[in-house]
Amino acid sequence: MINEFKSIGGEDIVKLADMKNQGNLVIEAIGALTGTINQTISTTLTLARNGDKFSTNLGTISEDEKSLKDYSIDEAYPDMVLLPKFKGYQLICDIPNLLDPKEFRKYISEICHKWKRIRIKRAVDPFAEGEQRISYHGIEIDSKTGEDASKVVLKEFKHFGRGRDLRQDYVEIMETQAVASYLANSFNNIAPKGTKQIEFLRVCCSTL
Repeated sequence: MINEFKSIGGEDIVKLADMKNQGNLVIEAIGALTGTINQTISTTLTLARNGDKFSTNLGTISEDEKSLKDYSIDEAYPDMVLLPKFKGYQLICDIPNLLDPKEFRKYISEICHKWKRIRIKRAVDPFAEGEQRISYHGIEIDSKTGEDASKVVLKEFKHFGRGRDLRQDYVEIMETQAVASYLANSFNNIAPKGTKQIEFLRVCCSTL
């Protein structure tokens, strides 16, 4: 299977880790999986968009050129009333309904992107962090009433540097999530009765 992955995506698409030392099992597994997933998100979409013309040019991002953003974790839920309101734009993507799911591949390049104006509040400090991103509490504001409408979680990359924290990175993650959500719903529609349902959260991109 590893050889098959490499034949499609290139030598760097899979990272091999020595698991003989059980003490390093968790560290090695998390590091390897996280790195592989993040590296191949854009590559997967590129392969799908190119049809059978698979590209092996993955590109590289130097670990020496990344810097950690200045932030501190605050797990307490903020008083949203005191936070300022920001104006911005939100990008949403939709996948057209397909008559035949087997034709899905050719529709990836036709994902519909829609922009809309938004007003939103965001906490000053993130409440959690992962390997790649930090998460903020937020609230979307109703465009008609100007009142707080719905709670949201806003995520951004925790590192910046050459080739990092780009708008296209956020858009590709959103598209990947939309594709996963579409496929999950398609599976749920044809799954036998009693089968466990699969759900992926739909996400969008916001710029403030």
